[in-house]
Amino acid sequence: MTAWDYLWTSGPEGLRYRPARETVIVWLGAGRVRLTRHGDAATERDVKAGTMHHLPAGSDETVEIVSGSPRAILFQLK
Repeated sequence: MTAWDYLWTSGPEGLRYRPARETVIVWLGAGRVRLTRHGDAATERDVKAGTMHHLPAGSDETVEIVSGSPRAILFQLK
């Protein structure tokens, strides 16, 4: 497992994450995220400390921050 501690900023300069490996994201702060899957409409949801999101390996889902700047830990499973 590899763990990344990341302060995730919103806007065009912020990270857009698409998993190459199975990943679990655990947010440590509040914000709003946009989840996009190829061919589907994007959805948005609020996150707060303790919110988790699982991304299977090879998923075409992209995660980006819409507002806020929540710190997150990304756990990439090998």
